[in-house]
Amino acid sequence: MSLFSNSRNWIAAASLLIGGVVHADTISYTDLVAGSHSNTVNGTTVSAWNNTAQTEVAYFGGRTQAGVAGMGIRGHGNNEIDFYYNSNGQGDSETMAFDFANNVVIGELSLSLLFNGPEYSNEHEIAEIFIDGHVGRLELDPTKEDSAKWYLDGSLVGEVTSCSPGATAQGGSGCFTILNPFGNLATANLDLTAAMIPNIDESDYLFRHVVFASVPEPGTLALFMIGAAGLVISRRKTRA
Repeated sequence: MSLFSNSRNWIAAASLLIGGVVHADTISYTDLVAGSHSNTVNGTTVSAWNNTAQTEVAYFGGRTQAGVAGMGIRGHGNNEIDFYYNSNGQGDSETMAFDFANNVVIGELSLSLLFNGPEYSNEHEIAEIFIDGHVGRLELDPTKEDSAKWYLDGSLVGEVTSCSPGATAQGGSGCFTILNPFGNLATANLDLTAAMIPNIDESDYLFRHVVFASVPEPGTLALFMIGAAGLVISRRKTRA
């Protein structure tokens, strides 16, 4: 019997195609070379910048704390992605920029060295992550250990628990992993920055890994659907 002998099998075939096209990839801090400005990993380019405008070249730098390693940016902080005030007194942030080979959906993002205070004189650190037209914020809770809140476009999505108990204590890893941070939103870019906290500049952190899935090209999927539909119609005419 042909795979396309009825519409149910055609729909199943379309689902199989989608499942075959979409696959998960991971980029880890271990894929980035300390001292380099830019690395390309399986078609994705990751670059270090001194500012959010991405006009001032920077270089990667790694750190390890409490047995948890990650990659940041050399320059304004201690090899972390750091918020700072420039010579004009204006706030800015170092940026780790991901340029994907095609549109992807972010399935998981892991960061470390985020603390809620009073560790290291931090009030409560904020990681600010941008994709095309959208912004996510991981905000440490100054009233609760090992806990952070995830906001998407200003709306609270939920609470994120640290990677291990005691992560936000002095000397801890400050590690958090956000699952499906942007829902089903597809993007070709991901920018990691540190957010401004009024009157202080304590937000800084490390990148650990990102898991993402490639999105099928609309043209490829449309052509398959049209071709499969034609086979269904042809099969029905043959039966008639």
